[in-house]
Amino acid sequence: MNYSADEVRRLADVFSGAQKKRLSTISGAAAGNWASLPRLAAGHYVRSDTLEKLGRWLEQNWPAGTPWPLPTPRPLPVAPKAPKKSERIAAAE
Repeated sequence: MNYSADEVRRLADVFSGAQKKRLSTISGAAAGNWASLPRLAAGHYVRSDTLEKLGRWLEQNWPAGTPWPLPTPRPLPVAPKAPKKSERIAAAE
C-alpha cells in the first residue's frame, strides 16, 4: 500500500509510543537510515521509495494490541515464502 508522508508520520508516532523507541531507531530498522523518520517528523520530505519502505515495515511490524491509527484498514501481513526444495534439502544435511 502506498502511504502519504502524513500517514507514515502518524504510524511512526503511534509505533514509537507503543514500543517506547525513538524515531531514529525505528527508521534505522525500517529503512537502514536513522534520519528518515526524524526528517518526516520535522516536516521535511524523504524519497518516495524510502517512504514506501517505511510504511511497509511499519505495517508488517505493527505491535500486537496497538490499534491501527489510520482510517484505512491495516493490510494483512504477507506470509513468508516457503523455502525452495533445494534449501530444504541443504538444511536437512
